[in-house]
Amino acid sequence: MTGSMLDPASPDAIVIGRLGWAMFAAAAVILAALTWLALSSAACGWWRWRSPVF
Repeated sequence: MTGSMLDPASPDAIVIGRLGWAMFAAAAVILAALTWLALSSAACGWWRWRSPVF
């Protein structure tokens, strides 16, 4: 640790901030993908239940 954690201009704080944003973005992408999968599977199941053709 070269600089203080309270100093936003220190290199360590910048690296930790970028890692935090990367982890947040990855979590948001994973959550969006899981939500889309759940909604699409639910819509597909509802459509099959409603439609006698499939």
